Amino acid sequence: EAVRALSTRMFVEAAALPTPWWTDDEPRLPSDWRQVAGLINAGLWMTTEELRALNDRIEQLTAPYAERSRVDAPEGARRVQVQCYLMPEPD
Repeated sequence: EAVRALSTRMFVEAAALPTPWWTDDEPRLPSDWRQVAGLINAGLWMTTEELRALNDRIEQLTAPYAERSRVDAPEGARRVQVQCYLMPEPD
């Protein structure tokens, strides 16, 4: 129960991040950064195995960037917040 409560809190806090970003931060970005910001919202029919594989693949894709520090980042890099919710729908 404690794990679920912590997970719920983390989810709710993360879900609140896009609104202030969109209203406060996005308008202050240079146009090239505004153009590459985006949202993926897709309803997919998947098995648990496929969803697990998708989650693993997303982690593989983001890992090289997550391991960078500000010092290691190439010139022109910005810190980017990436959120991806994997939310199975109940029957």
